[in-house]
Amino acid sequence: MEKKHNGILSAQIKLMDIDKSAIYVGAKNKYLNVSIILYDEKNEYDQHGMISQDLGKERRESGEKGPIIGNVTWAIKPSQMEGSAPSSPSPPAKVDDDDDDFPF
Repeated sequence: MEKKHNGILSAQIKLMDIDKSAIYVGAKNKYLNVSIILYDEKNEYDQHGMISQDLGKERRESGEKGPIIGNVTWAIKPSQMEGSAPSSPSPPAKVDDDDDDFPF
């Protein structure tokens, strides 16, 4: 069974704005929880949404808001994918696994 795609979002994250205290270590890696908020219409910067860091239930319930760490735009909107066959994925970008450049 082939999976149906509902669109592709492109995202940019500002690493320097991440609250590093909310990064947690899992069984195999370090993780950061985020929320993606989509807008009904593009904003003045041609963005379709924003990425906010999720600081956890306890901090959220105390009224603390996570920093806005990025934005999203539609690379391929859902309406552009309806009725079209899935295209082959682009080759993955080269990933630098050297964590020394990260601020955390």
